[in-house]
Order: sequence, then C-alpha cells, then structure tokens
Amino acid sequence: MVTEDGNPIIAQGDYTISIGDGLPGTAAPAPAGHFHLDGLYALPE
Repeated sequence: MVTEDGNPIIAQGDYTISIGDGLPGTAAPAPAGHFHLDGLYALPE
C-alpha cells in the first residue's frame, strides 16, 4: 500500500499468502500461510 505522502508501506494486520494454481475460495488446491504484522513497515523506494 502507499501512504498519502506516496511512501510504500506494509500496514499492520492479518495476511494470508496462497501459492499455486488455485484461488482462495475455489476447489483447486493451493497451500496457504497466515501471519500477523504488528506496526507499520516502510519499504525502500
């Protein structure tokens, strides 16, 4: 995401990453992982 000032960040929250051919919510198999970030992480430009 990008802040109002145009700085790229990763915001605090719960995230799910899925890898493979299947989209979440479909019958196609796709391994997934869940994680939580505390705080705000600035990304290099």
